[in-house]
Amino acid sequence: SYSEDSIRAALEDENGNIRNYSVVVVGDPDGDDALTRYDYNIAADIAIGSDRFVDDVESAACDVNGDGVVDALDLALLHLGEEGINTEYNLEG
Repeated sequence: SYSEDSIRAALEDENGNIRNYSVVVVGDPDGDDALTRYDYNIAADIAIGSDRFVDDVESAACDVNGDGVVDALDLALLHLGEEGINTEYNLEG
């Protein structure tokens, strides 16, 4: 699961309910502040539907292109980033 060092916040909404949030770093599903082969492997497990436990934060971090699905495009972008190739992706469309 995501690193214990990840940024988390608990906020109270207008009804007094506490909502918990985690900051997701796209492309860094293990939250160690580095793009590594392990990050790619987590994304690959999600993309192929492995029964490895993946939490929502990891899954969101693996969705590099922001289309709501972890798939081959996300894996390609992660791989290119791991190789040091600029993969800046415009999530605004």
